[in-house]
Amino acid sequence: MDITLIVALITALAAIIAPVLTALITQHGEYRLKSLELFFNAKSKAYLELLDATSNFPKFPEESKIIELYALLNRAFLLSTENTRSKLSLYVKLLIESSADSELLTLAYQDAVLAMQNELKNYRK
Repeated sequence: MDITLIVALITALAAIIAPVLTALITQHGEYRLKSLELFFNAKSKAYLELLDATSNFPKFPEESKIIELYALLNRAFLLSTENTRSKLSLYVKLLIESSADSELLTLAYQDAVLAMQNELKNYRK
């Protein structure tokens, strides 16, 4: 075979394969970004719903309110780090205990919110 024919074939193959590879790489990057965005949005929503529920939590809750709160806590657990889980767990535990010291409850709330904020802030980086 003539060398010019071989070079022409290689060039033609490269012209066909290059756009396909570029498209695959681009689609993979877009998929990854979309996945991160969806996970971030789900995590933000879970944290906001939990905080909404805790802000309206009664001093002496009915069992249904406690179950609802634990359901929201579990959703947040699925999406959070171990550090955030421990802070959320302590806060919810103190919130449910009607005899909890209000200063301790406030500190637990602040720790939980700070942990959630740090997690969301670091997730965006």
